[in-house]
Amino acid sequence: MKIAGNNYNNAISLLLFFTLLHGEKSIELHSISSSIKVDGIIELDEWSNAQVAEGFVEIMPRDNFPSLTNTKVLVTYDKEYLYLAFYAIDNPKKIRATQSKRDDIEDDDRVGVILDPRNDGIVAYTFSSNAYGNQHDGQKFGDRDRKGWDALWLSAGRLTDSGYEVEMGIPFSIFGISDTDDFHWRISFFRIVPRNDSERLNFWTSVNRNDKCDICQLGHLYGIKDINAKAPIELLPSIIGSYEDKIFGDIGLGVSFPIAKETTVEITFNPDFSQVESNATKIDLNSQTSLSYRETRPFFNEGIDLFNMGSGWKPKTRAVYTRSINQPIVASKILGHYKNIQYGYLGAIDQNSIIIVPFKDFGDTSDNLGKSITNIFRGKYIIKNGSYLGSILSDKRYKDGSGTLGGIDGIFRFNDNLKLDWQLLLSKTNEPNDTTLSTNINGYTFDNGSYSSDFDKETYSGHGLYLSLESEKRNNSMTLMYAERSSTFRADNGYIDFNDRRNVTINRGISLYPENTLFEKINFWLGIGRIYFYDWSPNQDWIYIGHSARMLGQLSYDIALLAENEIYKGIQFYNNYSMMFELEKDFSKNIAIEIEPQFGTEIIREDVPYQARNISLGAELNIKLMNRIKLNFKLDQSQSMSFDSNEEIYSDQIFRLKFEYQKDYSLNFRLVTQYHKYYQMLDIQPLISYQPGPFTIFYVGTSISYERVGSQWLEDYAQVYVKAQKLFSI
Repeated sequence: MKIAGNNYNNAISLLLFFTLLHGEKSIELHSISSSIKVDGIIELDEWSNAQVAEGFVEIMPRDNFPSLTNTKVLVTYDKEYLYLAFYAIDNPKKIRATQSKRDDIEDDDRVGVILDPRNDGIVAYTFSSNAYGNQHDGQKFGDRDRKGWDALWLSAGRLTDSGYEVEMGIPFSIFGISDTDDFHWRISFFRIVPRNDSERLNFWTSVNRNDKCDICQLGHLYGIKDINAKAPIELLPSIIGSYEDKIFGDIGLGVSFPIAKETTVEITFNPDFSQVESNATKIDLNSQTSLSYRETRPFFNEGIDLFNMGSGWKPKTRAVYTRSINQPIVASKILGHYKNIQYGYLGAIDQNSIIIVPFKDFGDTSDNLGKSITNIFRGKYIIKNGSYLGSILSDKRYKDGSGTLGGIDGIFRFNDNLKLDWQLLLSKTNEPNDTTLSTNINGYTFDNGSYSSDFDKETYSGHGLYLSLESEKRNNSMTLMYAERSSTFRADNGYIDFNDRRNVTINRGISLYPENTLFEKINFWLGIGRIYFYDWSPNQDWIYIGHSARMLGQLSYDIALLAENEIYKGIQFYNNYSMMFELEKDFSKNIAIEIEPQFGTEIIREDVPYQARNISLGAELNIKLMNRIKLNFKLDQSQSMSFDSNEEIYSDQIFRLKFEYQKDYSLNFRLVTQYHKYYQMLDIQPLISYQPGPFTIFYVGTSISYERVGSQWLEDYAQVYVKAQKLFSI
């Protein structure tokens, strides 16, 4: 076959392009003798020894196409820091940048870096900044992101006539690595470009959508040597004060110090774990289980990659739920590495303890246990490329009772798109002999009547098993899951919704990337499952059908139907269903809206259960004004009505309004107002905070609650509070 000259040259050029595109990129650094001033002004004489990374590709919505915006990164290091400088070229009028508090820049233009300093494909760290130098950091596990992790690093940025520039300084000491002369990290750089038509994600390295280990696809970083990676000694003193009926004051102290090259100990005495912002209230009427809240306390978020063992919709046991450590007198943590072994310890003496107690039909919280002692040991052996073998031993002691859990877990990746996720846990529970501690759950039996739910000194053992074979490719995915929990299985330091269950699930997904003028990505989902009680008697059959899409114009929607037949308290309920819709739209850089209507049927879970119709609505509106002011309106409501009489069974509504003014990177004024219709409560929470870093904060605020009695609003609770906390490094 004869090929014309031009066609032959074009074919060769195209072949070279794709070879370069999908080949692994690498960069080798050379150290500098003097540190760089991270001020957002890129001085070329400071960066003369830096290596250059450019040639970004767009990985979303387009698939590894040359990016529409030009990005250039300079990289170098000294003994203490890895330095990065970003040139983000674009029309400055199009760039979205707001003065925001830390980790609140997700709607802005951003540049950043993702690092895997151990080159194991298990955990990576992300650092990004907007055009003003406001920071966002987090961790990445495989293809999942964790945003709660915080670190102390440097960043500064500025808008320019050609776009914006950002400088970063990331200390080696935050990674808990040893000093070695043979560093081989994984690295990539990214840029997020949100516009009215789309939000584009550009990467320095290409991403193969058939390979679901995102971290395994990063580029290679060589040349780092003779650095100081030892963690410093850190002191975190705090002073708190409040006034309710009388003045109250207290002090606390946190201490962090290294005990080996890759091992750090952190101890906190009398910590104040209050949150700057209270949790948004959730509707819990007719709920079967205790509510679960995201961990926001920095002490527990550090090292969460090690202790995390399950969350989300999958029936994987969440063996460690740090929110169960409620009000500790002292808490301690050890995190470390030795070669391919990652290990950790978490302990606490809690003065106001809680445990979440699961049964086959419901779960509830015992929240008046008093003082308890928690000890959790966790280890992982890193196999490579996202695979690991883990173990855990967890124990909680309270009064004359205890709960102990131990087991093994792991992920094994057979290839780029097939993995086995598994978990085997054993538990032993020794109940205290005090039924006043179990008032929320008294009066029930479990394990075919062998035990009572009352805390009456019974002892029992149980187990939990989870197996999930998951295949994920560019255009399709399939998951086969089996999970079981015996009726006597508990996790007193964890979160379990139900036990006495066996779950069999098959999920199938299809993803399309049309690259046309309407859709960016289209998803279809089908899930079928059967839930048995542990004795293999049927409990529930369900089917899930879903469709979602992301469209051009920053518009996305989600439509799903969940239909099920369920046996509850021995009564068979047919044709339960929930039809769910979700619509998200960013109208501009200043206005975004989300609406989630839902309707269907539900089981009213009373002593004599019955079916009813349910209609619910969730809505959220975000408005930004003058790059410093943010307004957030949030509405959640739910209503159930009788089939026969159309009479209202229950109705609840929660309305939350948050106003924020960000003076600069550190100074913030916030006002939160929340109305809860069912309880007729109105909460008002103004607060002024100064937070120059993730661990240093000064704030003063007040919390006032009003209860409606008849036609009057009467003050139910009022408190003024202050806090000062500063991090010192030695």
